[in-house]
Amino acid sequence: MERFCVTILASAIAMYSASLAAQETASDEDVVELDTFVAEEEVNDDLGILQSEPVDSVFGFGKTILETPRSVSSISSEFLDQFNAKGINDIVNFVPGTFTTSFFGVAGSLDIRGTAAENYFRGVKRLNNEGNFPTPIGASDRIDVIRGPMSPISGPSKVGGALNFIPKSARASTGQYMEDSTGEISYETGSWDRNIMKAELGGPAKFLGDDAGYYLYGEINNSDSYYKNDFTEQTLLQASFNKDLSAKTRIEFGGMYQDWRGHENGGWNRVTQDLIDNGTYITGIPATNIDSEFGNGDGLINEPEIDLWETTLAGLVSTGEPFTPGTVSCFTGLVPFCFNGNFEPLDPSMITQDLVDGLGIGLDPATVGTTKLSGNEVLISKLDEYDTEASTFYFDIIHDFDNGWSITNKLFYDAQEYTNVDSYGFTKIADAWVIEDQLIFAKTFEFNNWTSALQLSPSIRYTDAFYALDFGHEIFDRTDLSQGFNALSIQQVPSRLPPGAESWSDYWNSEYTQYGLAAMVDMNFFENLNVLLGGRWDYVDAEGENGDGDGPIILRTFDPDGEHSASNSDDGFTYTASVSYTIAEKFTPYITRAEQQTIVSGSAGDLDTENIKNKTFLGESELDEFGLKMSLLDGRLYMAGAYYEQQRIAFSSQNPVSNQAVESEGYELEFRYVPFDDLALIGTYSNQETRVTTPGGVTFSYIGAADMPQVDPSAVYGGIIGGNIVVGEKPLRGGIPEVTWSLSASYKLMQNVKTNLSVTYVDEVESSVLGGITLPDYYLVNGSVVYDSEKFRFGVFLNNILDEDYYRGNFPSLYGNNAVLPELPFNWSAEIAYKF
Repeated sequence: MERFCVTILASAIAMYSASLAAQETASDEDVVELDTFVAEEEVNDDLGILQSEPVDSVFGFGKTILETPRSVSSISSEFLDQFNAKGINDIVNFVPGTFTTSFFGVAGSLDIRGTAAENYFRGVKRLNNEGNFPTPIGASDRIDVIRGPMSPISGPSKVGGALNFIPKSARASTGQYMEDSTGEISYETGSWDRNIMKAELGGPAKFLGDDAGYYLYGEINNSDSYYKNDFTEQTLLQASFNKDLSAKTRIEFGGMYQDWRGHENGGWNRVTQDLIDNGTYITGIPATNIDSEFGNGDGLINEPEIDLWETTLAGLVSTGEPFTPGTVSCFTGLVPFCFNGNFEPLDPSMITQDLVDGLGIGLDPATVGTTKLSGNEVLISKLDEYDTEASTFYFDIIHDFDNGWSITNKLFYDAQEYTNVDSYGFTKIADAWVIEDQLIFAKTFEFNNWTSALQLSPSIRYTDAFYALDFGHEIFDRTDLSQGFNALSIQQVPSRLPPGAESWSDYWNSEYTQYGLAAMVDMNFFENLNVLLGGRWDYVDAEGENGDGDGPIILRTFDPDGEHSASNSDDGFTYTASVSYTIAEKFTPYITRAEQQTIVSGSAGDLDTENIKNKTFLGESELDEFGLKMSLLDGRLYMAGAYYEQQRIAFSSQNPVSNQAVESEGYELEFRYVPFDDLALIGTYSNQETRVTTPGGVTFSYIGAADMPQVDPSAVYGGIIGGNIVVGEKPLRGGIPEVTWSLSASYKLMQNVKTNLSVTYVDEVESSVLGGITLPDYYLVNGSVVYDSEKFRFGVFLNNILDEDYYRGNFPSLYGNNAVLPELPFNWSAEIAYKF
């Protein structure tokens, strides 16, 4: 940490000295140097769909998306408003290659090309958000969706892709400040007591005689939900400030604060194909009331009560003859672990009815029946909670030298703290923060027939992450959703116990410092041929602990070393190489090859202590991409297509929760068309195949009733069976459909009135890596009418107009056939805004 502070101090001194030198040498003439900006003036593209503005998200050279040799899509705030996109899951309707399975109902990050993506804020990576809170999009001026890894300048990133959020600012991408102040106050209502207030204000200013600008955004959300016992309470504040220190030097700073309260949503339990197809749900209550028979009857199932109940069960394994080769044996308890013979992996078809009956985890036969289940009856109880605070701050200093060099120092801070409690037996808590400083030197060199733009960037990033979770008795199926949670199913969790009485599955404290050195060069030859090369070297110094040493925490961990600490270091090299060639100023084919060394971190940016000990906290990934981009019909039609093969290699740190090794391949098509000024069209098509790479053809998973058709489901629904399952070396990931496509249109019906319609098709898909449950295909149709004048905006938005029943796989790699999230039926919202 001391080295980090020294580096930041040195960078700040260097930038301040550059600022003083610039003020001494700058002329008195007020000159504003604008960045390159290419616009098709003859096209009225007020939704920003034609991808014609410079985008720095991928490589930072001010290229447009048409010029960028990678698959990128940009979505403007105006487009988000017209199509009522409120969360990152809505982006799926407008960007190819994106489809997100449910991370217990919390839209924290997208899946891109079948793998988890990352979130960036102004080009700097935020902490992981694997369902820790809904990532906000309303405060963004633009969202760039990058398929494939980010620039080496931004640090090694996940191979699937990233979302880069550009906050609303008083300084436009052209480098100019707003001419006048602007603001807006809006209110939104709708289905299920939707209740959202927003306000924003921005404009130019003068401060100490130089140009400045500001933009403020605030949002308060206090809404109920379609799902029983669910709600959203959120306060979101964002501010950005820009200030010219001289004609050559400026600063940009600001931040975002988010306070969110809601719930995880496990969706439906007791999943069968009949439930998905017909809504037929198996009812019944567990045969054993653990709380009253083995505890204090307080209405909560405590871990000591489960321990006492387990002492009454017959032996180590259900057969009474442990470790018999060629037969299936199971450890007893609420979460039996089953295996074939001497801990060999098994096929679920080998599990017999007699074996399951012997486990004693089923429902009371006298209570078993069926009923029709509504989509709003889900795994949320009134005792559940999810409270998160997240903060992001940035401070940039940019200086342009007279010799053509520029220097940028980007200082970035991100933090999140949360507590999550789920009555089916899961809780997690986290307190993590990261601080990063990037120093970027840039210059463009011009020669007779070619130009070369260069970036050099040393950086340092320090992460301090605490993350604890308890999943030892995470039982979805004890709850009869037709009756709701009760004393038979609600579990006590350690985050609600006094110090000294807590028992956790894992209790990670980790800190690590990442030192990076990156370079990028963008070379253009004869105005047609472009070669882009980038490389990065990272050195990571890490230490961590699972447990609290001599403290009061009880650790019931699957970690083979129990409570222990570790420290280690490792380094890795990242590179990207792209070649593109523009033909007749209309067609640009390209090829890209990239290899990444990514830090394998957990839900809150934490490092697994075993990964530190074994020096496996860096994971490799690879991307090959071939693409073609086109600008036709005088710039009114943008088209792009890409074929890709990518793989994330993390065998030594394989984890079905967040760090699976996967291979993906597919192709994506996109068009954006403004045939005339009153009509805008967007179309996407994706065909992808994502497979989990499982050395030895075995993965750990919980086994749903659909995986054991030979067993009566009611004999299992009081607990949950897990094991190392034979799935083959490259099974489909589950939950990610092969084919999706979408078509969206915005039409100016009359002066100030636009109608908008989007249709998205999603192919059928198996919900789990094990197969067994098929989620049906569906068409999602959304529409809206928006009146937008100089002073007022009024919109009515209709979602799922066809009232389709459709579902998302929930955590497909671990719980795919145990829980499925039913999505929202037809719903509406309306927004009114006053602009000033």
